Amino acid sequence: MTSGSQPSAREATPCAPADVIEHIRRVPDSFRVFTVTEELTWRFYQLPPSLLEQLLDEGLPVRTGADGLTFDRKDLENLSLALRTSSPQLSGLRLMAAALAAGESGTGPVRTVELTARCYDPSHPGDCRFELLPGVRSSPEVMDLQTLARNRHRVRLRLRGRPPVRLSFGGMKTDLLDFLPRTRFHHLPADLASDLGFMRETGLADCRLACRYLVARGEECGVLIRPASGLFVSRPFSAVHSWVEVFQDDEWLPADPFFLTALARWGLIDGADWPADRSPTGVCWKVSSLYEEPLVSDRRHRAPVSLLTR
Repeated sequence: MTSGSQPSAREATPCAPADVIEHIRRVPDSFRVFTVTEELTWRFYQLPPSLLEQLLDEGLPVRTGADGLTFDRKDLENLSLALRTSSPQLSGLRLMAAALAAGESGTGPVRTVELTARCYDPSHPGDCRFELLPGVRSSPEVMDLQTLARNRHRVRLRLRGRPPVRLSFGGMKTDLLDFLPRTRFHHLPADLASDLGFMRETGLADCRLACRYLVARGEECGVLIRPASGLFVSRPFSAVHSWVEVFQDDEWLPADPFFLTALARWGLIDGADWPADRSPTGVCWKVSSLYEEPLVSDRRHRAPVSLLTR
């Protein structure tokens, strides 16, 4: 199976600003939170003033207040990725692409992840009450788990590795050949990450939304498929991620056709080596069978976490 034209591992040419803004404007303003200052657009997203002015002329959503211009974080993440700026977003994706090769061995890589949680809302009364997701403790990949502080845990993992495996996807293969070329990766606000109608209307999805589509369509086609969430394990920082699992050869195997296609489009992996139907073993640490679940909660709210990985 192929997913349209798959580029080699040569980073893609930046998109034209007008095209990026057109995609960004497909997300309604009601989902935006304008908190990022103009200064931070350069410091964290590497958008220089001259480029920012051009983007504003093209229609980049913005709010003007007493403290100057403010922008939506998701918009800036999408801009920095599409325009290929030297931002943390692009650097993180390069690390994820590099990690894929580590899972090709038969034994699988050993990694240590330090999960450090932060308060979900510093203004809440009383102390934080951090709770680690039960799936972290019960995961079969965990070799050792140490609690370093109430908000810090060190987890030693042996991830499953194996030689390259191609997945059949059964009766949904035709759907994938249609879905993958017409659907673009786009960082989405949480309230849109389960809205399949939004995806069908705009052609935009993140990993959470693509996962929902793949499970729903797979079930309709009679494919044994289920959601999975946890970490995409890469050094020096892992990333929270969602993917699917398909049942093949008497076992559940990770499948991530949407994200592999996105990495190939960005030129971060070779699409010939990593086609959409290849199982990405050795990088996915599953801690939940839901579409998404927080690794650490604080008073039952999602706690932000850093994921230092060695």
